[in-house]
Amino acid sequence: MIAGLLLAAGAGRRFGGGKLLHPYGPDRMPLALVSYRRLRALLPRVHVVLRPGEPELERIFATEGADCVVCPRAVDGMGFSLACGVSATRDAYGWLVALGD
Repeated sequence: MIAGLLLAAGAGRRFGGGKLLHPYGPDRMPLALVSYRRLRALLPRVHVVLRPGEPELERIFATEGADCVVCPRAVDGMGFSLACGVSATRDAYGWLVALGD
């Protein structure tokens, strides 16, 4: 089984913050949700990796029925987020990694 990992733990500093919640497309859907739905269309199992303190993103993904993983060291870089996602899906034979933006 291949697991999808959506890395959505970045702060979006270059964007000025809030990039993952930024409205996207004609439906004005949060950007991270668009990314999740596209990955979910390809794979039956997708885990979303979030940074701590993102209740709005957690709510959005919970509404979608997504499996979320909060990475306590997300601030230290994408490698830590990736490691959290892989750790949460240890039974997978492989991973398809996508970015929340």
